[in-house]
Amino acid sequence: MSASTAQIVLKSKTLRWSSPQEFNDPFDVARELAFGISPSELKKAVVHRFIKLIENPPDNTEVLKPKLRLIVETLKKAASQEIKTKIIEEAKKELERTPPDESSLEKLREHWRSLIPQFRILGFCESHEVVSMWYHYADKYRGAVIEFNCIDEFDSALLLARPVDYPEERPDIFTPNGWSKLLTMPEKQAIMSLFEMCAYTKTPAWGYEREWRVVSFNRPNEAGTTSDYKLNPREFNRVFLGPLMDAKDKGEIVSIAKNSMAHIRVYETEIGMDRRFNFRDIKS
Repeated sequence: MSASTAQIVLKSKTLRWSSPQEFNDPFDVARELAFGISPSELKKAVVHRFIKLIENPPDNTEVLKPKLRLIVETLKKAASQEIKTKIIEEAKKELERTPPDESSLEKLREHWRSLIPQFRILGFCESHEVVSMWYHYADKYRGAVIEFNCIDEFDSALLLARPVDYPEERPDIFTPNGWSKLLTMPEKQAIMSLFEMCAYTKTPAWGYEREWRVVSFNRPNEAGTTSDYKLNPREFNRVFLGPLMDAKDKGEIVSIAKNSMAHIRVYETEIGMDRRFNFRDIKS
């Protein structure tokens, strides 16, 4: 963070949780569900998924909705190939004669749009030594990095942090076939999968961030797209001052740390000739 933000964080002992609307990555947390996927494409993908399940039933059917699971298990155990063929033919006819349900998909999208401002996400980098993060987020080496503790006795929210995944392949929420899998899952499992794919995956271009994040939603009666929540002082651990930080900002941060949270260790950061940062503990 910038030096001015670090001063605010240390003085107030708060961190800002934000909606994805505040993020610099426009692809972080899908703003639109099933974007670019038409109801007809979705219906076609679901029917093809159903046919595939009949033709090649999975060993583990617990990943399917209860009614679908019953059909698949029954046909797997007892049905002849002739019956399976008839069911598949009927499914294909159903695809041709029944128009896709556009209203259900739009209702789902509207509900998701309403949730986006309510998300509250707190992101961390797993290391204080990532050079690109210093440049992009710490005011081009003029800012600071604050390290935090995850403490069990405080039931710290930071204990819920999970690593972000940066998959090469697009998650299921971006393809008709992926949605067909979600729509044939048990509801709770589908919602959890949808939530995890939206909240804990980013494109590979952002992999340098090595991000961990805590994901939640705004509290009752909170408006806007950000919330500032307090931490216990003991959750603050170390502060690393940027190698190009202004002397006045350095003095301010050291003073705040010394006067309000004496346990915090403060480090000056130097640009080493071995192409690494060197961190020097500032003795009080």
